[in-house]
Amino acid sequence: MIGASEARTAAGPEVQGAPARIDPDFAVFHGAALGEPVLVYDVTRQPSYWTVPVVRTGRVVGFVRVSGTGEVEAVGSYCREISRLSQCPETLTRISAGEAERRAAALFEPSAGETASPPLYVYDGCPGQEAWLVEISARGRPVCRIFITAAEEYERPVDPH
Repeated sequence: MIGASEARTAAGPEVQGAPARIDPDFAVFHGAALGEPVLVYDVTRQPSYWTVPVVRTGRVVGFVRVSGTGEVEAVGSYCREISRLSQCPETLTRISAGEAERRAAALFEPSAGETASPPLYVYDGCPGQEAWLVEISARGRPVCRIFITAAEEYERPVDPH
């Protein structure tokens, strides 16, 4: 698995390169900078890939997904019009780990012996479908996975096998 600086280096040409120059959907990339890469894990808590935010005037206007081996897998934009930058997210994850933890706290019962893991940023299903993961355990065994996004919370049982 490459590190954050290598992910950022791999993402660089995508911000100043061809998409920004030839595709109008990426016009907001002109004058943008790369933000701090975010490591994304799979649901088994293994590191999987990096997502590097593309930032302009304090807003995340897009992203570059970089594989664990340093290959660019995807480039996307959240905003397509410079006049709408204020509507772009302030953070790549859209909510903080602290916000995810706060929202998860309402979904489990410490009084019943349940405990929650710290939030971990994961992809759920396919790369790009990202959420904060909080695992709930009872009597030291994982029983439920809570996924938290800016829009919703949903849960899945943990496969006992």
